[in-house]
This record gives sequence, structure tokens and C-alpha cells, in this order.
Amino acid sequence: MIKNIKKTVFLFLLFFCFKIFVYSEVESLFVRSFDGYYIKIDLDLKFIDKNEKNYCCIFVNDLDQDKDKWIPFIKELDDRFSICTYNLRGDMDETHKRYNRKLYNSKKKKGYYALNEHIRDLRAIVDFLDFNYNIKKENIILFGSRFGSSIVLNYASGVYDINQMLLISPRKDIKGNSIKSSIKVYGKRPLMMVTSIMDIDSNDVCMDYMATLSRNVNLNIKFYKENFTGLEFLQYEEIIKDIINWLEFTSK
Repeated sequence: MIKNIKKTVFLFLLFFCFKIFVYSEVESLFVRSFDGYYIKIDLDLKFIDKNEKNYCCIFVNDLDQDKDKWIPFIKELDDRFSICTYNLRGDMDETHKRYNRKLYNSKKKKGYYALNEHIRDLRAIVDFLDFNYNIKKENIILFGSRFGSSIVLNYASGVYDINQMLLISPRKDIKGNSIKSSIKVYGKRPLMMVTSIMDIDSNDVCMDYMATLSRNVNLNIKFYKENFTGLEFLQYEEIIKDIINWLEFTSK
């Protein structure tokens, strides 16, 4: 009898320790933004050894694009990285609409929202992760695709604790926001950019970045011959491998 009790206690403790150190489960949560708008996020937390950094990757996609497009890349990440994905405001499912009925009814068209509103949404998510899960800004890695890259860049340039970001097919200046000024403020923190030589707008932006940050040893720009843009890049195994290698190197 006593042996069975000891065995049960041992199994319980083993299970408890397993849950603490390798537990991973995707949660859908709602984060309240600056104007009362609720952003639906999917959070996949990885609890690892407390002596290691618990990095969290936040993925910001393009307008009218589903967050699940990041999945081919996310599957390649190891268990050191927690994952946070979300759709931009205006790109909502029926559940999301119920949380934002008044705001949604007054701003029906997708893309109506200004860049600064999206930036403040990202700030709300980062603050939420810090306050509720103790994920510090210095352990957050930002990923942006196309319009999402503008959100990421403009947010990170003003938050000096953010240490890494990756921009896929970055876009040109958006009204009221200068890319060159933002990238100068971002400075010498690790930055990777992915673009196609066939994507003229993005190619020009990356060339400007190279000129502006020519002395940044942490700058890594990849020009690919494939005619891809945005998250289409993640269909290509070599590109995923290059990004993973950069991520592993800069987040040791």
C-alpha cells in the first residue's frame, strides 16, 4: 500500500516537473489595446530551464493575411522560443467581432486603420506578455512581413529594449513615418531583412538600409533570385534555413 502511494506521488511529481519545463499549449487570448479594441492572440508558451533565456517570437503579418501563414516557419523553431501570432485589427473572425462590435461597425473596411494604431496594438501585446507572463522586452524577437514589417520597425525603433527583428519584403515610407529615420534610431541592434531582386519596392528599401546602416555589423540582408514576396518566402526551404541560422546565432 505504502509502495503504491510512493509510486503515485513520484509519478505526480514527475508529471508536474514535466509540465513546468517542457509544457507547451496554444492559448487564444484577448488583449485590450489603447482604444478599447481587443486583439485576439494565439500564444504558445515554452517553459524551459529557468537559467536560460525564454525568448518569445511575435509574428506580425501583412494586411488581409492570416497569421497561420507563419506556421511552416514556426514548425522549424526549437523549444527555446515561445510563439505569439495575431491578425491585424480589421482582419477578424466572428468571435473577434463580438468583442469589438462598436469599433467594428464604425470602421468596417479592412485597411482603414492607421499605421500608428497597429503600432500601438503591438505595444499592447508586448506589455501584456511582460505583465502577465514575465516575458521581458529584451527577450522578444519581432518578425514582420510587408506592412507588418513597417509596424515592427516603427515600434522597435522607439523601444530600445527590443534587441532583434526580422523584416520580410519591407515596404517604402508610409505617410507620416520615415523608414530611414526609424532605421537610424534602431541603430546597431541585430536586424535581418529578406527580399527578392524581383520585388523592386522592397529591393530599393533594402538597398537604402544598407547605405544607412553600412557600419552595422549586426545587419544581415538576404537578396534572393526567387520571385517571392512577403510570406511566400516561407515556401522555400533554403530561406527558412537561412532565417533559422540567423536566429540561432543572434539569440544565444
